[in-house]
Amino acid sequence: MNPSATVFALLPLLALLLIRSAEASGTEQRSAPESAAAAVVDPTPPPAGPLEPRPAGGGDAPLRIDPLRTATPLPSPVDLPHVVDPEGVLPRIDSRLDRLQTYTAHFTQVNRYSAAAFADTFAGEVYARMPDDFLLLYTDPAGQFIRSDGFTLSMYVPENRQLIQGTIVRSSDEMNFFRLLRDYIHHSDAVVTVDAKNPQLRDVVLLPRDHSSLREVRVQVDLHEFLPLRVETVDDNGNHAIYQLSDARIDRPLADAVFSPALPPDVETIRP
Repeated sequence: MNPSATVFALLPLLALLLIRSAEASGTEQRSAPESAAAAVVDPTPPPAGPLEPRPAGGGDAPLRIDPLRTATPLPSPVDLPHVVDPEGVLPRIDSRLDRLQTYTAHFTQVNRYSAAAFADTFAGEVYARMPDDFLLLYTDPAGQFIRSDGFTLSMYVPENRQLIQGTIVRSSDEMNFFRLLRDYIHHSDAVVTVDAKNPQLRDVVLLPRDHSSLREVRVQVDLHEFLPLRVETVDDNGNHAIYQLSDARIDRPLADAVFSPALPPDVETIRP
């Protein structure tokens, strides 16, 4: 497994460095099972329409939802409200995140690349302590981690013994699901629909109005906790990173040491 290639869609801030590294070393194509994207439907679906997200810097491009995820074409920009949320789900998510203190869960991750016919799969534990501490600690590949403290984004690649670090400038530069979601709720066009398979779930599509390295964020929440069960990001190049969360433990104490994974003494630090 090539760690440089597998994080292509994972770290927008470090993508250029990682892609160049992958191109230099060569990427071995392989197949991996992909998680099926959760379908999103409207209770009374009209004919389907294509996905045409707004340009990264704004503009008047039509906002339509992918027919694979919904059967509901939205109106033209002239008539379109910035937020389609008839049940008021977004304010409840925002309020719940405001009250959240800590969060731990198991995650599985699938990276799908627009320029490749394969996908990469990962697994591990996610740890979050509001407002800034966030850690993805991987069990597959073992020892890899991604850490954010609100200022610096760090990724350790054990195969190369490299710690890659970059400064966080905006929310799309970090991996903290919760900070990202809160920011995008307030600065995106949004559509909330009932999940096709489970009426107790809501699917949220967020299209940022301002320039962002992410073109789209899709989130699934339940009507009990209003916390993410599934997070999918789509970058400007059409690469998808999909995180499925399970076995969540909420508001339990987390020690400082959790967010400081041990590193070998000979690790190389890279700051692009």
